[in-house]
Amino acid sequence: MGDHGNMDDLTAALALIQQQMQTQQQQMFQMQQTIQNQQQAAQEQAACMTSRHTRSNAQGPLHQLTNDELARLERQNRQQPRTTDTNMGDHGNMDELTAALALIQQQMLNQQQQRQ
Repeated sequence: MGDHGNMDDLTAALALIQQQMQTQQQQMFQMQQTIQNQQQAAQEQAACMTSRHTRSNAQGPLHQLTNDELARLERQNRQQPRTTDTNMGDHGNMDELTAALALIQQQMLNQQQQRQ
């Protein structure tokens, strides 16, 4: 019928690559969740801080922002360049795993076609 040992090796390699890809995807998801949580906490803290009275200096007059001023400052803040790295991981390694997976799948397909 053919070399079942080689097919078993390819199947095992495929399973290993799929597991590695799944692990990386889970890690990426966890990092995204962490970043989202941090961003939400920062937004909540900023909202709390801007909703309070603020002083221009310790002895200066007390200022209260209007809703329009607050909205303008929030828009201005959102337009500031972000230094947060939104690249969630090693995509080069993911690309290599995807290529290896495609190669193994092609080899398995070729072996199946040769048997028929």
